[in-house]
Parts: sequence; C-alpha cells; structure tokens
Amino acid sequence: MKAEVYLEEKPEFRFPLLDGLTIGRDGDINVSHIEGSKYVSRVHATFIREGDSWYIRDEKSRNCTYVNSVKVEPGEKRALKDEDLISLGYLSFIFSLKK
Repeated sequence: MKAEVYLEEKPEFRFPLLDGLTIGRDGDINVSHIEGSKYVSRVHATFIREGDSWYIRDEKSRNCTYVNSVKVEPGEKRALKDEDLISLGYLSFIFSLKK
C-alpha cells in the first residue's frame, strides 16, 4: 500500500513515503523551509514499511515524536494507521494510506 504524509495546516505540502525515508530539517523529507521547523531535529524520525504496515521510529529527537498525542519513545517503532496525526516539534502531519 502506498502512503504519504501531509502538513496538517497546509495539505498542499505532501510527501510520498518510501521504506527507510527520514524526516527532519536535514532528512530525506526536509522540513527546514516550513515555518515552525526550528523545533524539529535534523533527522527526527524514520518511516518504516513492513509488508502492508507502516511504522514511524523516533531517532532520538530532542523534542520527541508523537502519534495522536502519544509520545513515541526514542528508538521505538510505532504502528501508523490511516489519518494518524504525527507531531514533530510544532509541526503536525497527517499520515495517509493510498489504496
């Protein structure tokens, strides 16, 4: 299943996901140009695909990763569902599955 994340406040900022893709100010998905990104780590989190399932892993970020307001511990891999809210610092993304 294909997946993407998009910025909650600006849905036109859409990023297709691939296994192992990182997100951060210096990640594969570079968010440094987005207002509010100063609280996002250089490599904040990694998206992982296993079969039809998607996960996010916090890469020991300074300001944590949250899925639906629940903290993802550093190094923890958290399962993602369609329309989950992912928070990195002050940026919020929606995880979206495409069938």
